[in-house]
Amino acid sequence: MSELEKLQEKHRAEIKTLQDSCLHSEKSGWMEHWWAPGHSSGYCVRLCERCGKTLETKSHVDIPLKEHPYLALPSNIRTIIIKLCTEDNLSLEDAQKKYFEQNP
Repeated sequence: MSELEKLQEKHRAEIKTLQDSCLHSEKSGWMEHWWAPGHSSGYCVRLCERCGKTLETKSHVDIPLKEHPYLALPSNIRTIIIKLCTEDNLSLEDAQKKYFEQNP
């Protein structure tokens, strides 16, 4: 086993220990899961804010829009908004506002 593989295994074990001992008391909001940039998996996840463990996974259609109105947008518009987030270093809300100001 190479040094890199040993470090990776040690890191995975430390993360597992953290996640197993965590109470998961601080949940994130719903976030769209992307398997690659610009490619939605069709699912949303909620993570533990402390340890990063995925606590819940749901299909987009199973999440009430009041909990995540961004998901009501067509996927092509969501992709443009994500691009604005990364290129202009904007929050999701600010990127949405900018998009709709430019495209009334």
